[in-house]
Amino acid sequence: MDALLISENSLTHFVRSIANAHVRWAPNDPLEITLEKASGDIIQAVQALKELNPEPTETLQRLLSDLQTALFECEHHCSTSMVPYPFFRALRQVEDVSVLLFPQALRPNGADSPPMNVSIDLASSTSLEHFKLGPFNAPRLFNGLWQMSSPAWGSASSKKQDPALRQLVQAGLIATDMADHYVCTCVNIFSIMNAKLTCTTL
Repeated sequence: MDALLISENSLTHFVRSIANAHVRWAPNDPLEITLEKASGDIIQAVQALKELNPEPTETLQRLLSDLQTALFECEHHCSTSMVPYPFFRALRQVEDVSVLLFPQALRPNGADSPPMNVSIDLASSTSLEHFKLGPFNAPRLFNGLWQMSSPAWGSASSKKQDPALRQLVQAGLIATDMADHYVCTCVNIFSIMNAKLTCTTL
């Protein structure tokens, strides 16, 4: 537990240093890719904290609040510097654990991504084999999010993940496997995207 608290403090220092140093990067350059990997590391550290089910102490609350504040500061830096924000997923994970452990503490939300319109190809969707899953008519083919079980499989920002998920939905692949050991960031990512969807049919 002590090691995790030290980790949270180190992550806060790392994120805060980005804005303090006025660091800039271009889309898809090596620095952005490195920062996306760092976002994956934050997600893993916070997930480990969740699984420990720690006592909601004042020290832990302060460390999480400091990390969340650093992520907000970096988001503001990215916005004013017009560079892609690489920590959207990490911010959502920190918000999630903060609400879980300290439900009485209200925190402002960061900027959400804009709504996205998705045109679903009904021809592709209806050509997929479906089966009854309780009350649902589900496609036989599910999207697997096992790649999100670890940054070792790769990391990407929300800005890059949304178009990939949108492409799957457009093709009629609307069912997704999100097993609990894939890290609950999968649920966060898909539920946030689902809330933004405005669907039309072709």
